[in-house]
Amino acid sequence: MDWTRNSTPEESILWFHGPAGAGKSAICKTFAENCRDAKMLLSASFLSRATTGQNYNRPLIPTIAYQLACAIPPILSHIDQAILLDPFIFSRELETQVSALIIQPIMGAFREGGEARGFSWPNVIVVDGLDEYATPEMQERLLFALQSVAQIPAFSIRIVISSRPESHLVRSFGTDPLNQMTLHLALDESVNPSLDIAYFLRSNLNEVKKSHRLKQLIPLSWPDERDVKLLVEKSSGQFIYIASVVKYVCADRGEPVKRLRDVCALTTPSTHNAYDELDALYRRIFSSLRNVQMVLSLLSFQLLDPTPTTWNVFADPKLCFDETWQMMLPADCCDSQEVLGITGLEFCDILADLDGIVLTISQSPLVGWQFRFLHASLPDFLFDEARSEGFHIKPGAAHASLASSFIQCLSRHSKSSLSIPR
Repeated sequence: MDWTRNSTPEESILWFHGPAGAGKSAICKTFAENCRDAKMLLSASFLSRATTGQNYNRPLIPTIAYQLACAIPPILSHIDQAILLDPFIFSRELETQVSALIIQPIMGAFREGGEARGFSWPNVIVVDGLDEYATPEMQERLLFALQSVAQIPAFSIRIVISSRPESHLVRSFGTDPLNQMTLHLALDESVNPSLDIAYFLRSNLNEVKKSHRLKQLIPLSWPDERDVKLLVEKSSGQFIYIASVVKYVCADRGEPVKRLRDVCALTTPSTHNAYDELDALYRRIFSSLRNVQMVLSLLSFQLLDPTPTTWNVFADPKLCFDETWQMMLPADCCDSQEVLGITGLEFCDILADLDGIVLTISQSPLVGWQFRFLHASLPDFLFDEARSEGFHIKPGAAHASLASSFIQCLSRHSKSSLSIPR
């Protein structure tokens, strides 16, 4: 944390990188929370393709600008002025948005407030999952735009970035002057994560002994230290594996002692693939589901691209059709549960055994019941037949199934309810 307040270090950007499941998002979240508590957090963005199955492409710069205005109120008037000068600023190129909505407002507010006041402002920007943002080209453009933010004169902005070590990002971070102003931290075996993983596992399993509905059936000596050691070895340094084990073992609908024993007994092929143990855990979770085919159908619909040609009913369906189609469709056919032929209660019941383990269920006033994946590793698993085996989602079949469900939804309504535009 001293680095965030040091006004003189050459490195104003911290980039930590590691494979999927190395704990990058957990570190970013904890760091952002600590900065928030210390009143040093300017902005925190957590990019993830886990919710849509595709790369994240939300308007990121306006989001950061909004967070800046909340953290430093004097910036707001300068952002307002930028929007008044160019009402189409939100559709401009990324670099133009960064200059107009971030760099110029910060510099303007800094000049008005004076240098002394500026030193008391929050100064940390966190961007987790840079490799999840749009395309590789856009990731590099965003990176160099953030570099320009870090170079704002007289204001010691600190930017924390996490990502997988993708080749194009390694190349960009290795290019001067970005290389000279970046601290590089690799989250691999060299940082010896085993102690942290073991501590995380023990603390969570000890907590479940106090709070689980079956706590009276859990022995005081549980978990056995041999099981802890075995699971740490199985994790191969991946926090996502051990976090998934904890969620599965500690779920209210299960029996913790039995579930831990089952996970420890899982065997994997001798391929030494980094995801073997995680894949075995996912297969175990799916094999215990009551209605696995319906679950896979729901998951496949979530993973489809939300465009008019794929009809993702878990995005807002009204965004998936042009105005002509919207006039033709019965209102009920814009409801996801209606399209799938299930009730909200059935939707929750079908996914109940996965809730809190690999996904979370929530209700939105706009689109009804929906869910999101907790980690991108599950969609990766489901789309890779070699890893998911019998639980593989075939995109072509999933598209056909959704199209069939949509047609059935239409057929349930009288033709008289369709208003055909002329």
